[in-house]
Amino acid sequence: MPIKVQCACGKAFAAKDELAGKTVKCPGCQKPIKIPGGQASAAQPKPAGAKQAAAKPAAAGAPKAAPAKGAGADLFDEVGLQAAAAGTQPCPGCSEPMPIQAVVCIKCGYNTRIGRRMETMKEHGEGGGVEGHGAVAQDFLNRAAVVMDEDLAEEKKKGKEGLPWWAYLIILLILLAFAIWMIFNWE
Repeated sequence: MPIKVQCACGKAFAAKDELAGKTVKCPGCQKPIKIPGGQASAAQPKPAGAKQAAAKPAAAGAPKAAPAKGAGADLFDEVGLQAAAAGTQPCPGCSEPMPIQAVVCIKCGYNTRIGRRMETMKEHGEGGGVEGHGAVAQDFLNRAAVVMDEDLAEEKKKGKEGLPWWAYLIILLILLAFAIWMIFNWE
């Protein structure tokens, strides 16, 4: 029967019986969570080949196996957990190792100063083009060039509408001459 587990992040899920007593990653926040239950090592017997290999002494010229990290090290390896490298800390957003002095996780965009993931935008260029911020900047430049071309076409279109400027000048001179003639001939 599945074991019901709820993480501190609020995500609830059902774990298989064979995971009782083990530590797994939460599917919601990816943080390690211990599955309640009996002893995990007692629940799963070792294969017969492992007992025979352990009973044989190492040959004189053979390299020695690395010392065990602790009693539960193999359990952490089973569920995919690893010890953090020196000078790193796990990202609160995705649990990937990041330098201690880092502000933003490069994997998920989690900002440690504001305590949440930042919204990011990543565009991939077709055919091996520019990616990331360079692609976004190039896209903005392309849009600006299109808008500038459209504005230039509108200005040319406005200049071609209506009468030319010299026609307005002739009409103005005719009206001015008519006004002067009316002033002198008013009786």
